[in-house]
Amino acid sequence: MVKVFQTFASDKQLLKLSADLVLEKAQTYYPKPSDPDYLRRNDVPWIRRFSKAGGKVIVSGNTLMKVNSHERLALVEEGMIVLFFENAWNQWGYFHKCSLLLHWWPMIVKQLKTAKPSSFWHIPATWPKTESAKLRSVPNHDLKLEKIERQKADQPRIRAERAAKRQKEQEADDLFKAADRRESSQNEAR
Repeated sequence: MVKVFQTFASDKQLLKLSADLVLEKAQTYYPKPSDPDYLRRNDVPWIRRFSKAGGKVIVSGNTLMKVNSHERLALVEEGMIVLFFENAWNQWGYFHKCSLLLHWWPMIVKQLKTAKPSSFWHIPATWPKTESAKLRSVPNHDLKLEKIERQKADQPRIRAERAAKRQKEQEADDLFKAADRRESSQNEAR
């Protein structure tokens, strides 16, 4: 798709919209196995290389980058603005993807002008009805870790609630036992 957009980049409409953008393939920044920063099946080296070359925005179909902690961390540390395609894009062919991306391009460029470094966005898998359609902001932190930390923070409260519940149950049991003993002793007295 980069080739398509590089071809379109000289068009007056796109130049007017995004003249200050340079479109490049991520592959240009991939280290070779003989390079000292090469890591097999890892996007961190090319992200860092791209950033050092002045890159600021990544448009990617690889949504695993926001899930893999080391890659997400590299994106955040390098201050990348990252636009991810929603998963439904994976079901479509080349021409559908190109046409939808081209249709979203004005909204993407608009978002890039105000997006903060280290922000993540989803490009919806729908045709925008108007040019005021918006990309969807997504968290750039580890949601699983956040859930674990929230659960850890809640543990003292949950333990206290359970202890209070057990105490009430124990008190209720003690009341029933006391009532049963009274009733037994009354029955024996009769």
